Amino acid sequence: MRDMARNNSPYREEQNIKWIVLDGDVDAEWIESLNTVMDDNKVLTLVSNERIPLSEPMRLLFEVSNLNHATPATVSRAGILYVNPADVGPKPFLDSWLHEQKFGPLNKTDDKLRSALNSLFNKYCSFEDLYELKRETQPIVPVGQITRIKSICYMMEGLLDEMRDKFLKGMSKEQLEDAGTLLVSEDVVTYLEAAFAFAAVWALGGMTINEKNNDSRRRFNTWWKIKHKKDIEYKVADPKTPFDAFAYFPDQKGIMQNWESVVPEYNAGRDSHLVTQVFVPTDETLRVTRIVDLLVRTAYTPGSKPNRNGREQCWGIMLVGGAGTGKTAILNNYLRNETDENTVYKTINLNYYTDAPSLKDVLESSISKRQGRTYGPPVPKKLVFYIDDINMQKVDKYDTQSTSELIRQHMDYGLWYDTKDLDAKHIVDTMYVSSMNPKAGSFTINPRLQSHFTTIGCMMPSKDTLVGIFKQVLDIHMFEFKKPMRELSQRMVDSCIELHMRVTDRFLPSSVKFHYLFNMRELGKFFQGMCRLTRAAKPTDVVYLFEHEALRVYQDRMLTKKDGQMFCKELESVKMKHFSEEVKTAYAEMKEEEERLSSLAAAEGKEVKVEKKGKIERDPVIFTTFCGDMTVYQRPASFHGLRNVLTQKLKEYNEENAEMDLVLFGMAIEHVTRIVRIIEQDRGNALLVGVGGSGKQSLSRLAAKGICGYDVFQIKVTQTYREADLRTDLQTLYRSTGEKNQQVAMKRGHA
Repeated sequence: MRDMARNNSPYREEQNIKWIVLDGDVDAEWIESLNTVMDDNKVLTLVSNERIPLSEPMRLLFEVSNLNHATPATVSRAGILYVNPADVGPKPFLDSWLHEQKFGPLNKTDDKLRSALNSLFNKYCSFEDLYELKRETQPIVPVGQITRIKSICYMMEGLLDEMRDKFLKGMSKEQLEDAGTLLVSEDVVTYLEAAFAFAAVWALGGMTINEKNNDSRRRFNTWWKIKHKKDIEYKVADPKTPFDAFAYFPDQKGIMQNWESVVPEYNAGRDSHLVTQVFVPTDETLRVTRIVDLLVRTAYTPGSKPNRNGREQCWGIMLVGGAGTGKTAILNNYLRNETDENTVYKTINLNYYTDAPSLKDVLESSISKRQGRTYGPPVPKKLVFYIDDINMQKVDKYDTQSTSELIRQHMDYGLWYDTKDLDAKHIVDTMYVSSMNPKAGSFTINPRLQSHFTTIGCMMPSKDTLVGIFKQVLDIHMFEFKKPMRELSQRMVDSCIELHMRVTDRFLPSSVKFHYLFNMRELGKFFQGMCRLTRAAKPTDVVYLFEHEALRVYQDRMLTKKDGQMFCKELESVKMKHFSEEVKTAYAEMKEEEERLSSLAAAEGKEVKVEKKGKIERDPVIFTTFCGDMTVYQRPASFHGLRNVLTQKLKEYNEENAEMDLVLFGMAIEHVTRIVRIIEQDRGNALLVGVGGSGKQSLSRLAAKGICGYDVFQIKVTQTYREADLRTDLQTLYRSTGEKNQQVAMKRGHA
């Protein structure tokens, strides 16, 4: 503004109009500074008492999404123009995009391609179609019509590139001049329409909700089947299977093939026993990965493709879904394993306290100066910023998120500002992919930022998909087991998944039981425990391990005794359904053991402990690695023997550390084994909930230090403890684990 008023370069006195565009959200603080500029005074007074006049050629232009926090004084000083999205519609953008499309690589008009694409838009994306979809379906987050049309266009850019590689490969320059004539051939027309239908399905319906009480994706499939299925050839393997428009992709001949036919075989790595880390490809992960790849390959700066003009606007892709639906796993797998050598990526996890300055510092850590004010990754690299949990930052009192505004500024204008020098930094050769949970954080993001992303809804895998995933993992783990044990593999998978489904249906979250969220993470932990079976195990051991892991993964999170009893009933039902013979054998063995112990007790004149119903008190189902063979996850021979082992461990701990005077009663022993089980697992983090004095700290120290052999690092939080103290403590911890390669259990009380 100062440069404009003084006609400093690049502004000149002869310029009749000089626009100052203020693009962003309006709040009641900074806008007040402009009141004296917009009234008759036409002067901006700074804190330093400098006065900058608003000269006659200078104009202010505000671009805002709403006036929720604008003061009446500001509104009365500006002319208001409301731009209705329904009035503008997607047609101006679509006409502009169609004008740039060329089938051949030469810079000449290509009316045939434009005409073909325009007719496809009229056929599949007419005003009536968009209106019906708006009425019949609901997106997982708010998405505008123009965003859906843009998504089709940008996906088609990638599909058109593949068409050129397929049909124009090997042509001479003379033949390429008439490349547009190929668009009348039957093969090209068939492939083009199939490719467009594929893009339309994902752009129009990919963000629809798929929940038990609101299955918009099913309604979209029904709508597509009625309206457009007859226009394309679908290769359906089983006519009895419900039609799913998202399950098909166009092959080289323009015929819609099912994704299940191209799912690659899962190759187990060394960490295949770590169920929480493996990535098993399925038809659903292939679908989403294909969309991500189409948009990532076409998202860069103009000039990268000689056969089209490219685009200046940055475009991203966003995966939206609940916790445990695989959003992060899909994007990480794609960025690590399926991008070319010139594509690098930076993962950024947002949290509640992330603000724009800290995000900008992280973004700038991956780019370097090229020339002048242009910054980017090293040439010829392309950089993908992966923003995880993009909606997690806190919303300020004016309903804005500074991180979202920084990303939107970059995606809109290709730059952000250096807050020290106040100079613009032009950031090139970058793009964004992101993921978010619509039931956490701020739930949604700024609609202006949302409009820059193709949104894909990620849903929980179907039961058949879950069976396919975990069956492969379990089969590989049990490959060297004896035949009777390998034959139990299918029943183990079916029982685990059925129990998980029952839990998710019966135990729903509420305001009090907000932690009743059972998703793929819990199911993965369940199978992680099942994969701790050894070759020496018997069929009855499978039953005991199944019961133990189910209790640890699910029942330990139950809030009330009633919920725990309900879960035990479901567990018993599933156990009898899938392992009836093994359960009978286990009960027979248990009865023989009870009779033997009863006879020994009677011979020694000891009293046999009984429950209220007159039955002999049975030991709880517990699996450990520190009772017997230290490497085998197994049941202790007896609860009495487990108590003796823990007593010895406590004695050894007290000899080397500050003494803990503990009484190892039954519940305390069970808690120790639970903590040890969590610590021993990959990514094992435990949250111990209980009143003060219930033994959380003592038992966790015994489990971590006394049994697992970890050094215990504890953060002592006081009233004067600040973020700088936390950083110092974390540096000390990381030096111990990283530089000295020590095994450390970080312990924090009163979280």
